[in-house]
Amino acid sequence: MQVAIRTDASDTIGSGHLMRCKTLADELRARGAKILFICREHPGNLISLLREAGYATAVLPISPNCHETNPGNGDYDTGLGDAQSVDAAQTLEALGDSVPDWLIVDHYALDVTWERLLRPKVVRIFVIDDLANRIHDCDILLDQNAHEYPASRYHGKIPPTCTGLFGPRYALLRPEFQTAKHQLKRQQRPVERVLVAFGGADTIETMNALNVLEMPDFSTLEIDVVFGSGHPEKNEITALCSHHAGWHPHCGTKEMAMLMASADIAIGAGGITTWERIYLGLPAFVKAVAPNQTEALDYLARLGQVKIWRNAGELRDMLTAHLTSGLSLPSFDIHFGTNEIAELILPCTKLMPFRVNHVRRTYKWLADPKLRKIFMLATPPTAKGHCMYWRSEFRSPTQVVFSIYYQGEHVGNCGLKYIVPEESRAELWIYLGSNIVRGHGVGEAALRLLEYEAKKIISHGTLYLHVAKNNGAAIALYRKAGFAQSNSLISEKWGARTSEILCMEKRW
Repeated sequence: MQVAIRTDASDTIGSGHLMRCKTLADELRARGAKILFICREHPGNLISLLREAGYATAVLPISPNCHETNPGNGDYDTGLGDAQSVDAAQTLEALGDSVPDWLIVDHYALDVTWERLLRPKVVRIFVIDDLANRIHDCDILLDQNAHEYPASRYHGKIPPTCTGLFGPRYALLRPEFQTAKHQLKRQQRPVERVLVAFGGADTIETMNALNVLEMPDFSTLEIDVVFGSGHPEKNEITALCSHHAGWHPHCGTKEMAMLMASADIAIGAGGITTWERIYLGLPAFVKAVAPNQTEALDYLARLGQVKIWRNAGELRDMLTAHLTSGLSLPSFDIHFGTNEIAELILPCTKLMPFRVNHVRRTYKWLADPKLRKIFMLATPPTAKGHCMYWRSEFRSPTQVVFSIYYQGEHVGNCGLKYIVPEESRAELWIYLGSNIVRGHGVGEAALRLLEYEAKKIISHGTLYLHVAKNNGAAIALYRKAGFAQSNSLISEKWGARTSEILCMEKRW
């Protein structure tokens, strides 16, 4: 598969767009995709970073005399460096004779005008946006920001056939954050270590925060300061840190996940770093440093996920208020979305007919008590009983069973049972036997494929399922797919466990 990515980084727009695209590109490349980045040569462009990572990168020149206005897009068009029509022509030239399977676009200055010029040359278009202020011609749109009604923001701005991926359950996070989360045991405690990080577009806020932290009340704190190699005050920041024993400068660090995991409080801005902090449960005092950050940060503040400051006095007061008591974040629906998105673009999950050779692997999974709890099996089956069960299932006219394969490995099973075509009803079931693939979007992909198979049997009707009430991850997955709690009585087949089981259904 060929994937082209049009994005930019610069001293003006920062590095967030390019870095989240690189995160997705890393996962797609690991799945076998061939990646081409197309970037304009702005000051602070990070093209060298892409090339050092082994990515083919086509460079577009800057035309300083061009300042095309993008109607309704405010000042964001100034980050493009040329007219959309010129940018589109240069992008087409960079593609040459290739026809990418996907064109990924992450740029506030590009919209339907540019996308329609590229549409004949690419198979599908994936847009990453969070402004919701312009029209797009795309097949998938990702907005990972948190909003009260995220989908409604794009009403009339994307095609009816476009798949919308909305909210921080699709956060594009690098793998080191997932690793750090698994190792992290965060507890509320007095503040001892503070992380200061404002992102690649910062010019003055890092120094403003450090001036507050220099106050005598905060002299015992250990401070990690993150800034880019292009920061206009990097020399001053480094010099200031050298005068404080517990202050540590980090220029262009690749250890952000570790620094966040070590911190008790962060001071920074909005943007993609917001989701990294929340994912790791790191409380933060944040300041909106760009207009597009305000709405999302206000919403997160209402949910208790961030505290917003606007001036040095407010930051000082926040630090003082929580210095001895510490701070913790309430629960929040944020996920490591990188693998789920990659699975949509380049699926590694397939359904295969369940055969005799899958029976032995399934029996090994059932020997694990933790997996049996997920499968809602009270006791492990005997080997003989297991074989007899599957022998009868192979002959059942009311059941169809599939093996779930991920990257060529058998990792789970799913299927439909109690199929009643005349009533257009069937029960859906799905489980993963391999813990290794959890969090990689395999369950969601398998569910989507299973629904496709169900519609071959029941063109319209109802799918229902049973799930343990304490299996929050599975319930969230089914709700996301459109399943809702049913008032149907739980069958007596669940025995004494009926109070522990939830029935959900979906109609189409």
